[in-house]
Amino acid sequence: MTRVELDRLTKVYAGKERPAVDHVSIDIAPGELLVLVGPSGCGKSTALRMVAGLEEITSGELRIDGKRMNDVPPKDRDVAMVFQNYALYPHMSVFENMAFGLKLRKMPRPEIESRVKDTAKLVGIEHYLTRRPRELSGGERQRVALGRALVRRPKLFLFDEPLSNLDAKLRTSVRAEIARLHHQLGTTMIYVTHDQVEAMTLGQRIAVLEGGRLQQCADPMTLYRRPVNRFVAGFIGSPSMNFLTGRVSSDGSRVTFGPAAVTAPAETRAALAARAEQEVVLGVRPEHWRLGPSSDGATPLPGRVAVREPLGNETLVHVDTAVGEIVVRVSQGEPPAVEQQVDLVPDSAHLHAFDPASGVSLLEEAVTAVR
Repeated sequence: MTRVELDRLTKVYAGKERPAVDHVSIDIAPGELLVLVGPSGCGKSTALRMVAGLEEITSGELRIDGKRMNDVPPKDRDVAMVFQNYALYPHMSVFENMAFGLKLRKMPRPEIESRVKDTAKLVGIEHYLTRRPRELSGGERQRVALGRALVRRPKLFLFDEPLSNLDAKLRTSVRAEIARLHHQLGTTMIYVTHDQVEAMTLGQRIAVLEGGRLQQCADPMTLYRRPVNRFVAGFIGSPSMNFLTGRVSSDGSRVTFGPAAVTAPAETRAALAARAEQEVVLGVRPEHWRLGPSSDGATPLPGRVAVREPLGNETLVHVDTAVGEIVVRVSQGEPPAVEQQVDLVPDSAHLHAFDPASGVSLLEEAVTAVR
């Protein structure tokens, strides 16, 4: 299994002042599935292409198994890349598409046939080997693209938004297929996506990028529970976290927002006390609001239901309040009707607080101060 090290990796395009990738450092463990996630233009695909050798590295260092790879040609890196648009040869059969790279390597015909058939069975396309790409569905074409990469048995797999062209059902099934293959093969994989649901369900660790810079790299639940800044908090989770402006009490024990107030979490109380009588940005996820009267001393936030979005096992309720629209996830009981007046109470145990200027989590500030 392969270790990949991105050491202050930087890419600056000619004529651009701002780096596309800005001093990104990530140590990817052997056999790990790491996901690079972020909005369009954040640098995730550029970083992946530098690992593949398709983009020159402006500065920093890329190491694979300890060997510096900055100037190593793509063909000598032993990596396989799966693209968003499949990139299949339309005039070739599925078998010929999968075998093409092996033929270029002068592999004996019997070994090529054995590898292609074994790999086709692995990804569930063994019955399509004689067909052309135009005879396949989008999901089947993506499986062929996966098989073409797998058949080479490289030491590193790179995926550049491979599910973007698929419908929702196919995305779910192919995503599960990739996770299953990683479990079976144990090969190091780097996966790029803009979809945070894909990132959360696939990645053993997730690297969140924004503006070319690495914001946080951690396992999915750490990103969800302990985001280091407002950007990560808002990007991870669907629907997004609700943000509202609050004011800290004189002793840091409570935060008021509009006509409401909530008890500050114990772990951030010291950081909040240092901001007595100052404004902070509160973050509350949709699932961490309760409807109804308070049971822990909080003053409820009154509002009016504007929109209901039934999703079967849960309903998303959009509530207009004095501090803006709040999205609430209701998974039990009958959700309130449109135009109904409701009281919202945030769960103080899951309350996040951020610096209004820097966006840094106050919990992260408190942890850093202790260190």
